[in-house]
Amino acid sequence: MEKYEEEFQPHMAVFTGCIWRMLLEVGPQPKMDALAIQGLRFLTCVAGKKMHMGLFSDAVLQELVQRIVVKNLTATEADEELFEDNPPDYIRKDMEGSDMDTRRRGAVELVRALLRFFPEQVSALCEGHMASLLEQYTASGGSDWRLKDTALHLLLASAALNAGCTELNPRVQMQAIFSSHVLPEVQDADVNARSLVRADALKLLTLFRTHLPAPFVIGLLPAVISHLKSSHVVVQTYAAICIERWLSVKDNGQQRVTQAHLQPHLDSCFTELFAVLENPDLSENDYVMKCIMRLLALVGGGVAPLVSLLMGKLTGVFARVAKNPVNPHYNHYLFECYALLIRACCSPGGGGVPEAAAANSACDAFEAALFPPFQEVRACVCVCVCVFMYMSCVCICVCFRVLPTDSPRSHLPPHPTPVPHLPHCRC
Repeated sequence: MEKYEEEFQPHMAVFTGCIWRMLLEVGPQPKMDALAIQGLRFLTCVAGKKMHMGLFSDAVLQELVQRIVVKNLTATEADEELFEDNPPDYIRKDMEGSDMDTRRRGAVELVRALLRFFPEQVSALCEGHMASLLEQYTASGGSDWRLKDTALHLLLASAALNAGCTELNPRVQMQAIFSSHVLPEVQDADVNARSLVRADALKLLTLFRTHLPAPFVIGLLPAVISHLKSSHVVVQTYAAICIERWLSVKDNGQQRVTQAHLQPHLDSCFTELFAVLENPDLSENDYVMKCIMRLLALVGGGVAPLVSLLMGKLTGVFARVAKNPVNPHYNHYLFECYALLIRACCSPGGGGVPEAAAANSACDAFEAALFPPFQEVRACVCVCVCVFMYMSCVCICVCFRVLPTDSPRSHLPPHPTPVPHLPHCRC
């Protein structure tokens, strides 16, 4: 249609009606996904052009939102199974925006296309359906979680005018819905209840982070950290992503969440993050490792009291990675954490250790912890891990004012595999 729009124009109304009726009748089975996605994509393309506005009367808009958008935003049994049985795929599709070929993404894009030329009508329709779905959810006593899941995704579709959620729809009362339905969900002490809805709430807090007031974010931080204790990998990961993205937000060039805000929660946050990395369902969780890296970067020298705990945990993680490195992002964030710790605690005149002698002492401690596992994996065929390993050694060497000749660094033989063999790396 996009390529031969002029030739197709006489048939537009007929085809649009056929696609519309097809979407009303298509079932929720996974085998019908491709058909439904293409139909939603066609309607999105039509709705996104001013020349086709005549096809969308008020009655048509109501029918589209009620019977097509809401239907395709509703979680299916296949979504629930993916959430439980294949968390990495669920996260990639749901959180990262790579779900362009899913019904839910198609429905979201259709709403945003309709909002371009019918903002008043579509906003009112979406708000009305959100209120109805949330009332039904409350009437069910919270048992029918799909109603709230659909309502929250309808909020995402109608409140954000683009995929990055940088532009909001002023006609949708996002703050009111957050206060009434998202905030209580995250503050619920039972982190395993309504796991899919809980993941939705954390996702919304992440996507709309720049529009949330600073006191709201800072006050909610302990509740988000508590979700790292969830038994569901997706909820754990979404909590880590939420923390990591919040730490990157700046107001007028200044960090919104500062070291002072984090300091009371550092011990519990690091403990829970490393506990997530021991989950056998997704042990090399690069989202969690990135969150640890972001925490270390923000806290800097304030991490000094926890160095022993962190070094023990990171060394354990490294020992597991060295046996079978499969996730290059995870490996990168792991060694970034090593570098940040070394810089915070070993650099003379900076971080947590201002004296040169104390910095050398800290370097000795890092060396004692790192070199034994480094020597064990020195001959690892995964060269990229060894490259990161030697970079960590360089960080320690740079921090020393005087290099002792009896240091293990003096006895570390060269790596037997040349760096040009990087294409053979298993990860």
